[in-house]
Amino acid sequence: MYLVLLETSGNQNFIFSTNKLRENIGASELTYRAGTLWVMEAVATINTGQTPEYSSSTSFRDILLDPRLNRSIDNAKIEVIIATSGKALLLANDREDAKQVIQSVTKKLCKQLLV
Repeated sequence: MYLVLLETSGNQNFIFSTNKLRENIGASELTYRAGTLWVMEAVATINTGQTPEYSSSTSFRDILLDPRLNRSIDNAKIEVIIATSGKALLLANDREDAKQVIQSVTKKLCKQLLV
């Protein structure tokens, strides 16, 4: 079993690197997504083989409480222990699955930063 930690660093510097409110909010949203939605998408894809579809009205709380999307390690390849803004802690049964979730979230974040 593997413990996976995904964590952003330098959040305050990143979020407040400008005094433009729109850019502050955008940076804060990226930090939130990196530790929550993108982690859940990567985990769900590994666990089920399918990327989940979220509607705009789907709350993150609903995702965490949905046993199809957030399964225990006994019934899944990866279990989400903590998923908060800028930080996620996961349990993985397999090293390759652990690496895959890290790569997926990191790749998505890098793409967003280059846009």
